[in-house]
Amino acid sequence: MTIRSHLATTVAALLVVAAFVAEGCAADAIDALPECKKPSTSAPTAPLQRTKLRDSFSLGMPECSELHDPEVRYVHGGQRWQCGTATVEVVWGMWGEVHEPLESVWSSRAEDEGLVEAIAFSGRVAAH
Repeated sequence: MTIRSHLATTVAALLVVAAFVAEGCAADAIDALPECKKPSTSAPTAPLQRTKLRDSFSLGMPECSELHDPEVRYVHGGQRWQCGTATVEVVWGMWGEVHEPLESVWSSRAEDEGLVEAIAFSGRVAAH
């Protein structure tokens, strides 16, 4: 029994030491990572026009936006617009409440970063 208790004590001590060593190694690895870039504050190239989607949601869209795929492609509804290389998609679904919008905005051109950011942050939910 004494051998087992010594063995159990040794194993427990090694586990405690291993936890502190692992924590130290993880902290060193995290400290070695580069800092995240600050978000862009560049403005869109053109003013955005408020576009109402259903009764509860609106989005700022560039004037050049055209409905890309008018067919219903989603279970609860959704639409996609194109403005040059920028794409805006709003999909309705049950993410929490009934039929909430999920907005995605992207572009293949880095120059569209300001426009994409402006559209992405323009979504507004109306109070019921």
